[in-house]
Parts: sequence; structure tokens; C-alpha cells
Amino acid sequence: MISEGRIPPVVALLIGNAPGALVCNPEFSRALVTELLPWAHRLYNFTSDPGKTVVAGSSAGGLAATCSALWHPEAFGNVLAQSGAFHRAPASVSDTTDSNSEPNWVARQFIPSPKKLLRFYLDAGSAEFNATGGADSILFCTRTLRDVLRAKGYEVHFQEFEGGHDYLSWRGTLSDGLIDLLGDAASKTRRGN
Repeated sequence: MISEGRIPPVVALLIGNAPGALVCNPEFSRALVTELLPWAHRLYNFTSDPGKTVVAGSSAGGLAATCSALWHPEAFGNVLAQSGAFHRAPASVSDTTDSNSEPNWVARQFIPSPKKLLRFYLDAGSAEFNATGGADSILFCTRTLRDVLRAKGYEVHFQEFEGGHDYLSWRGTLSDGLIDLLGDAASKTRRGN
């Protein structure tokens, strides 16, 4: 994608799944901004412009990316959430130990929040539904978040792919999301802007 000019050159920081860190954990989000990004900036020369910075993840990582951008728009201006676990809520706000007890929790965080300088790429698979018809499926909750964000005036790229909750499905949509969120920056780089 970089060599074809579809996205600008990027630095990718990949973090393993730390238990408990990915379900909208404020300490994890704070560590991304106050520890990881400063460490990476000491090693590599890359932008600190939030409009050119993407926070991304799949499943619980997509939920963590969304919360991190909501809480730290000064660092992350773009969210790429692949099959985000938007049916989950942090245990601290759940009335039980089941973090699935409050579907659409993250969507409800955006409703009263003032609009921030954020852009989104969200996707979910056609097979990511709750067969009981409950409102706690990834597909349903991703559609709900998309609708809430659009109603608030956010730029939202949404894709519903044929497939389920797996890396095979996400391998192609990662490229789609990066192109949707960073493609404009690549065209400006090619033109010398």
C-alpha cells in the first residue's frame, strides 16, 4: 500500500493482548499516550499529529482503540476497529462480573460527549450476530455505534463483510481501513503538500 501510494509511510506499534487491558481500561489508554508513544518518538521520526495517527484493534482491541481515542483525541485522531467488541463494558461499570451485561456502553459514551476531532473505520462480519436475537452481537452493536457517531457528525467509514470473528476476515479489511483513514494523507504526500 505504501509503495503504491495508497497510504503514506507509517510506523506500526503492535501490542500483545494483556489480560484486562482491552476492555476500555483508562490506565491502558493512558499508558499508550504517556509511555508508548513517547518511547516510540525517541526511537523513530514520525508525526505526532493526531489527524495522521491511527489507533487500531480487532475484537476487544477495537473496543480499546475506540475508548483510547475518545479519552485521548489529542493523541489519536483516527480509529480503526475491526469487529470491535462493542457489546462489552468495563467491569467497573457493569453490575455483574459479566462485562457483556451492558451492550452498547461505548456508544452511550459518545452521546453526551462533545464532538471530538476523530474519524472512524468500523467493520463487522455478517456472521457476527447473536442467534437469539439479542442486542449484544458484534454486528448489531457496531451498527449502533456507527449510527450514533454519524448522528453526532463524525466521519465514519463502515464495512460489513461476509464472514465471522476471525483473522482470515480481518486481513483484508485492515488494508481497507488504513486506506480510508490515511489515503488522503498519501495523496497529499505524493503531491508534495
